[in-house]
Amino acid sequence: MTHSRILFLLCVFAQLPLFAHNSASFLGLEDASENYRYIAQQALKDFNVTNFDTIPIKKVGGISKYILGNNTLSFTLYGIWVDEDLLAAFPKQEIIFTLYEEAAHYVLRHHAKLLLSLIPSSFALWAFSHGAARAIGGSFIRKALTICLSGAGLIFGIDRYMMSPIIRSHEKEAELAAARVLCKVQKHEVVFGHIDYLQNLLSRGEASSDCWWHTTSERIKYMKEFMQTQEINV
Repeated sequence: MTHSRILFLLCVFAQLPLFAHNSASFLGLEDASENYRYIAQQALKDFNVTNFDTIPIKKVGGISKYILGNNTLSFTLYGIWVDEDLLAAFPKQEIIFTLYEEAAHYVLRHHAKLLLSLIPSSFALWAFSHGAARAIGGSFIRKALTICLSGAGLIFGIDRYMMSPIIRSHEKEAELAAARVLCKVQKHEVVFGHIDYLQNLLSRGEASSDCWWHTTSERIKYMKEFMQTQEINV
């Protein structure tokens, strides 16, 4: 998170009493629309979550939308947050698949696993940047600049070579888990709809280049390979 966003959040929280009457909407803690909430809860039920109807399904909005950006997110330690503007642009089958995929992230505890994986790297970041500052010495400004530069370099390395592979593997695992559960409950058409959606993205030249995702071509490939194991013609 950038320093400007941190400053923004501090200013916002200082003004919270003024918005107390509408804090749920302001903080992005409103319940998701009934339709999305129903699909997400059904997905959790199909994943055999016993308390599926008590898991929070929230709408991304207010501060949460500013922090999280335009993406549907799940939080293992809290619930599933839904960006309804994003979902509204999807075909019906892709909406269902996306919510099942987010349910998979929840069930597989990807959020907690990612946080745990970052503990050693966070310590390494602190130790490396402060060690570099002590080694260089000099004025306070020089030490602070050294900490910032060395820390930024290490953050880039952690993101590129540690976080990205972990998140990429989580995304693939959740995508396949969603497909597996959907096939189990005889909703094969949703998985086919997801594959069609990816193929349409590819044909329009909108293939994913995000380092946190496999490429669209790779995703189509492993999704088709999975469906072939279900003895269904793709």
